[in-house]
Amino acid sequence: MKCSLFASHEEVAYEIKDVPGVPEVLAETGKWAREHGHRITAHPGQFNQLASPRESVITNSIRTLSRECEVLDLMGMGSDSVMIIHMGGKYDGKDKALGRFVENWKKVPKNVQDRLVLENDELCYNVEDLLPICKQLKIPMVVDWHHDSIYQSTKPLVDYIPEINEIWKERGIPVKQHYSEGRPGAVTMTERRGHSSRVMSLPPCEDDVDLMIEAKDKEMAVFQLYQIYDLFPVDKSILTADTKIQVKKRVPKKKVVVDEVETDDETTPKKNTKKIHRKKVITGEEEGVKEQYGEDMAVLQDSQDASQSEKVLRDSTEIVEKKHKKRAAPKKREAKKARTIVPKDEKKEGSCSSASDSDSSSRPKRKSRSEISYKDESSEESEEEVQRKSLRSRRRKSSFQETDSSCTDNSEVSDYGHSDQEHHTGVFAVKHAEQTPKLAK
Repeated sequence: MKCSLFASHEEVAYEIKDVPGVPEVLAETGKWAREHGHRITAHPGQFNQLASPRESVITNSIRTLSRECEVLDLMGMGSDSVMIIHMGGKYDGKDKALGRFVENWKKVPKNVQDRLVLENDELCYNVEDLLPICKQLKIPMVVDWHHDSIYQSTKPLVDYIPEINEIWKERGIPVKQHYSEGRPGAVTMTERRGHSSRVMSLPPCEDDVDLMIEAKDKEMAVFQLYQIYDLFPVDKSILTADTKIQVKKRVPKKKVVVDEVETDDETTPKKNTKKIHRKKVITGEEEGVKEQYGEDMAVLQDSQDASQSEKVLRDSTEIVEKKHKKRAAPKKREAKKARTIVPKDEKKEGSCSSASDSDSSSRPKRKSRSEISYKDESSEESEEEVQRKSLRSRRRKSSFQETDSSCTDNSEVSDYGHSDQEHHTGVFAVKHAEQTPKLAK
């Protein structure tokens, strides 16, 4: 019997005897078990750790073990109905953990001590580790043959059996042992810990030992042993087929490592170098680790008709290309018209007008503002319009004078006849705005 009860909870803990109807059911169950010769034992959970360095774990473990013991007491079971626990973890070392177990044993109630027994495990504490504590505290030991085959002691297990059985006899309790077999094909520690569906043999134990068979097929495994050793008659009509539980085949996980490869092409400028990203698939096998690389991305680029789904190459190797992305150019201002740059020699010899004349042949000639008519010739000009025109012509003359004076300072001249200095200081912007004609409605 393996129990996990809410009665052992830290906050909602209660005693089983206080639950209405439960004591009567437990008493009736225990009576039936005794009449049919069944030995009821319990195996509390692995979280019951009397060797733990944490005081809270010790307190909770004692509370849980007390509730388990109360169930067996209410069933009316004798001292042979033991509760089996493991020593637990190593924590800060076996010696210190075993020492804490001895000290915490004193905190355990007497009725719980009378039912507790220890079992060797396959990871931390073997038979050789537990036997000194069992002798010191007079705690019987349940030998697990399968655990001993995984985590063996210095001597063979049969050499420890007489000393172990002696403790059982001193307590007046029949000896109890566990037997199971590993699954076929088990190799790793995790695989070896699993129990098989049936057992085909029995350990070299005495006839008066209560041997518990730990197998996945439960009673069917016991019935098969009855037939093999001719122990008891078995009704064949109740037998079922062997489930034959095998070791699960574990498929190794594929590790994907991304390699970054740069194309080494002398003709290709360095700034246009493309980076090709590949996925390297590593498959773990018994012979070793094999690396599989995909083909170069250039092979895929040659096949223009290949669709997106066809870019997964053979051997389940996927190649992903990270195309070279040019850095986005910042937003530039509106393109300016080409400026006429006058060489120094020509600037010394001629004026700014000569430079503009030499460049006029290469571009179409623009009409002067005087040639543009902003109004219909048939319309009569008002007095206000005439004054506006005269003011505009005076400003235009003054702007040309400033342009001539700026050309003498060896500065560049724009197509509009203004220097770069004016263009950057805002003079050109003001003048250009003033020169913009207003069309008549």
